[in-house]
Amino acid sequence: MAKQRIEIHKKRMELSEELENNWGNKELQDRIIELEEERQELKKKIEALQANF
Repeated sequence: MAKQRIEIHKKRMELSEELENNWGNKELQDRIIELEEERQELKKKIEALQANF
């Protein structure tokens, strides 16, 4: 799961840099939002697993 978090973070950073160059790109904005939602879901799963140990 940590590896997934790192990959999501890398993708978000790449898209954020791209978005800085093309601020009006709605597709990039939507993808960043999707990645943030994935990150939040993964974070909740990790917290739940940690709570069980």
